[in-house]
Amino acid sequence: MWITPKRQFQIKVIEYNSMQKKSKMTIDDLALVLAGQFSSIDQRFDQIDQRFEKIDQRFEQIDQRFDQIDQRFEKMDKRLDGFENRMVSEFAILKRDLDEVKERLGRLEKRSMEDDNALNSEIFSLRDKVIRLEKEFAKFKGATL
Repeated sequence: MWITPKRQFQIKVIEYNSMQKKSKMTIDDLALVLAGQFSSIDQRFDQIDQRFEKIDQRFEQIDQRFDQIDQRFEKMDKRLDGFENRMVSEFAILKRDLDEVKERLGRLEKRSMEDDNALNSEIFSLRDKVIRLEKEFAKFKGATL
């Protein structure tokens, strides 16, 4: 219920007059005083409602911002999960390749040792033949002189 400023003034005058006269208030006077008080309370509630509406709007904005942040985190989580999965896969491939290289290197090392042993054996065999031929050549040379 909205009371005009003129009517509020009238109510205040009645309140003042009733206090000045120290007489009994009539029911109409009391109703006017109460109506004025309720009107001011209504105005205060309207102001409070407006403030709460502003606060509600702010909270809605904050909620929207949090929703946006949540969406960003979800996107980041997905990207990190994809990156992690890719890295795990790539590391598995690298480990497999490294194991294969180690195995091949081991085989080459073994073959190299076998080749070294074979070459050393052949070198020793050839050296022995050269020594034997030199001795025979020395005998042959000594016999022909």
